[in-house]
Formats: sequence, C-alpha cells, structure tokens
Amino acid sequence: MSSIPLPDLAPIMPWGPVVDGTDTGLRDLPIVLLDKGDVNSSFVPTIIGTNKDEGNLFVPAIPLIKGLEGKVHFPLNDTDVLNIAKHFFPSNYSQVISAYF
Repeated sequence: MSSIPLPDLAPIMPWGPVVDGTDTGLRDLPIVLLDKGDVNSSFVPTIIGTNKDEGNLFVPAIPLIKGLEGKVHFPLNDTDVLNIAKHFFPSNYSQVISAYF
C-alpha cells in the first residue's frame, strides 16, 4: 500500500491538487502522472498566489511543517534558512539561496 504524498505545508495548510479522474481535470496525483510521462509536453504558464507578500502569512508556521520540526527556530539564522530551502527546493536549493543572498 503506497502512502498519499502530503503537500509541503502540511499539516498547517494541508491542501493540494484535487484528483477528479477526468480528462479535463486531474486524472491522478501529479507525481504519478510525471512518473508515467503522462504530462503536457508543451509549456503551460502557471500563476500561483494572490498578492505580492502572500508568503509572509506562512512564515510563523514554518517550524511546525512536517519535516522541519526541530530544524527551524526563531529568530531565523543562516542554518534555518538553508533548512527551509532544502525542504522546499531539495534539488536546487543552492540556486534559490544564491538568488536571495
């Protein structure tokens, strides 16, 4: 039995894509579709968020996010920021860090 992947902000904001099984919606979990190569091969623009500083809403909850428990403390220091970047961008966290520092 496979486990259902949790969104990166779980359990604080446990929402994610809705699998409706339709051809015009989402047929399966995105990771399953990616693994099968069942994805749109053309560029699909995506906009996520509703305002300039929306992400600030989540900062106080970061130490409670599954996988970051005990790895992040306030006030944030360089190690905390590195742990956060590794959590959300595991394969390219160093590029993300270099964009901000």
